[in-house]
Amino acid sequence: MPNLYESPNEMNVTPMWCVWFYKTYWPAWWIGTILIALSWFGVVTPTVGCASLAARFVSTLGLI
Repeated sequence: MPNLYESPNEMNVTPMWCVWFYKTYWPAWWIGTILIALSWFGVVTPTVGCASLAARFVSTLGLI
């Protein structure tokens, strides 16, 4: 007996950008954290630290 509550025309396809984002936001967050810490100690330039801060802000959207 078929499921009466299931719509036969409904497709549940996740966009590729969404799949890519959810696979990469944790690594981006951790890499950003490490680069920010390295910029505090002068290992990388402050520009790299600011760019990694921006990457962390974007990756934080995946946590919401």
